[in-house]
Order: sequence, then structure tokens, then C-alpha cells
Amino acid sequence: MCPPPRARAPRVNRCGVTIELEWPGWWLEPDGDMALVRRVDAVVDDLVDIEDQLQHIRWCVELAVRFLLNAAGLLADSTDAAEDLFHGAVAVVAPDSPLLQASANAAARLAAGVFAGPLAAAVEGAEAQVNHLCATGGLLQVPMRDVGILDSAHTNAALRFGGCAPHIRVEPGDELWWRWRRQRVEATIAAKEAYLRLGHAAGLAGEALDVLRSPSRGPQVEEAEEVLREAIDHVEMAREALDVMDTAVVLERLAILEIMDTHA
Repeated sequence: MCPPPRARAPRVNRCGVTIELEWPGWWLEPDGDMALVRRVDAVVDDLVDIEDQLQHIRWCVELAVRFLLNAAGLLADSTDAAEDLFHGAVAVVAPDSPLLQASANAAARLAAGVFAGPLAAAVEGAEAQVNHLCATGGLLQVPMRDVGILDSAHTNAALRFGGCAPHIRVEPGDELWWRWRRQRVEATIAAKEAYLRLGHAAGLAGEALDVLRSPSRGPQVEEAEEVLREAIDHVEMAREALDVMDTAVVLERLAILEIMDTHA
């Protein structure tokens, strides 16, 4: 049962450090010091879980980069092959005569038509790759969703540990406390950066997919490739942000452990 408002909870002395709680806050039983330790341990465990989940998210992002690079490569190959085929046919068939040049252009288009199937297959392969990225549960949607979930979990863990400060008797200017706060803020900023970058990448991949699905996609294939290259840049920046977040969460957890060793 909780004490009435403004009632004082028992004073607990542990290792020479007095922990005194007031309502509202945690009301500690006679073994309240152990209750506090258990709460902090739970926060540390949550941070370890976040670190583990970040590894999976980073793996998904790495895979997304590979899919995007492969799709962009297929589009680049199809565009280059079509141009080389057309200009090569013109160079072989056409003298300088304007009249014969027109015949050469027709011959080049005919030759291009012969290879239209393989070139279309390359574009369709790129479309399949991008579709896999953009689909619900795809390699861009899942990491973005999971980063948002981890950001919320990280904020929750930070708030829970922040509530421990008065009970651990940490002074506002304590160096360890500020170290924890800096890492917490850095992890939060990095999480939001990764989320935004993945969102931009997903939007760009969706634009490219719309182009590739269009019946008149031929002239726009090169544009779709450029959009995918831009999406790759955003995913790369998301990957860098996830690396920063991972490092910050590790240092945040170590700061908590050091705070407890020093003050509790």
C-alpha cells in the first residue's frame, strides 16, 4: 500500500549513502535499496535489449542497400545496353548520307527490338527488387518501424532511470550524470535521424517503383535509376546514424553502471 500524499517513505542507508523517498515517487519498503537496484537493473537490461535489436536493424539496412544497389545496377545496365545497341547499329549500317541515315536508324530500332526482351527483363528485375523494399514488411518499412519502436523504448528507459536520480543522491552537476545525459541525447538524436533517413529512402524507392510500373516507363528508366541512387544515399546515412545510436546506447549503459557503483 502506498503512503498518503507528501508522506515520507523510510530512510534507507546503504554503503554510507542515505536514500530518502517522498511521495510522489517510489515508496521503498525496508528493503527499498534492493528495490531501487532492481529497477536500475531493469533499465540496464532494456538497454541491452535495444543494443541487440539494433544489430538486427543494421543487418536489415545493410540488406536494403544491397537490394537498392542491385536494382540501380540493373537499370543502369539496361539503359547503357539500349544506348550502345542503338548507336552501334547506326555506326555499322549508316554512311554519312542523310537518306541512308534514316534507313540506318530504322535498322537500329529493329535491332533494338530483337533485344527488347532481355532489356525489359532487366528492368522488371529491378522493379521486383524495389517492390521487395517498399512492400509492407519490406526491407525499408521494417527497419523504419523498428527504429521508431526502439526510440520509444529508449525514451522510456531514460525516463525511468532519470527518476532514480534523487534516490541515488546524484548531484545535478555530477560528471557521471552529465555523461549519461549526453549519451542519452546523442542516442535519441541518432534514432530520429535514422528514422527520417529511412523514411526519405522509402519515399524515393516508392517514386522509382511507380516509374518502373508505368506502361510508358522506357524514357524514364534512367530517371528511376537516379532516384534509386538518391535513396541509397539516405539509407547509407541511416546506417551511419544507427552506428552512432548503437555506440551511444552502449556508453549510456556503462555510465549507468558507473553511477550505481559510485553513488549507490
